[in-house]
Amino acid sequence: MHDNWLETIGVGVESRRIAAGLTHYVPASINHRLGIHVGAPVNASCHCDGKHHRRVQSDGDIDIVPAGLDGDWKDDADCTILRLWVSPALVRRAAEDLDIDPDRVVVNPQFQRRDARIEHIAHALATGLNPDVPSDRLYFESLAKALAVQIIQGASKPEAPARQMLSFGQKRRLTDFIEATRIFRWMRWRKCQPSASRI
Repeated sequence: MHDNWLETIGVGVESRRIAAGLTHYVPASINHRLGIHVGAPVNASCHCDGKHHRRVQSDGDIDIVPAGLDGDWKDDADCTILRLWVSPALVRRAAEDLDIDPDRVVVNPQFQRRDARIEHIAHALATGLNPDVPSDRLYFESLAKALAVQIIQGASKPEAPARQMLSFGQKRRLTDFIEATRIFRWMRWRKCQPSASRI
């Protein structure tokens, strides 16, 4: 099933061995990408979004590269990366399911993010790479949706325009004013009414 996952469930996954010392250019993609370091720590260097990062990449460290960005990575020792592609359409649907305006969700580049849920979901998705493990579409679709939710929770959400709110005291004064105005108007109306004796 994993051969067409990106088209069917919105997520693609692969386990990739990275050779030491080589610069790996990753071109921009129409999909968001996650790289999860698996195994022993390595010294890593990456360029992405106009920034240069040097760090020790440890087991479980997650790099998130949004759709449309490219970058290059170089490691000082052989390592394994669990690479995932996530369709922006899946992220939009997940935002809508969470009652979040999908236009307000911005996936930003993140490096060395630690997120046990993303890590567990990614490894569960990777079980589908094993031909000896039966593929259950509903199971993998659910994992894909869960991954999209985790990405949304780590994404920035531009602030909605602030709603002007009244303080408790302001609300009380407004209520008193409305009530006083209502009584005043009723009294004026009552005064203008012809009395029963004049009819």
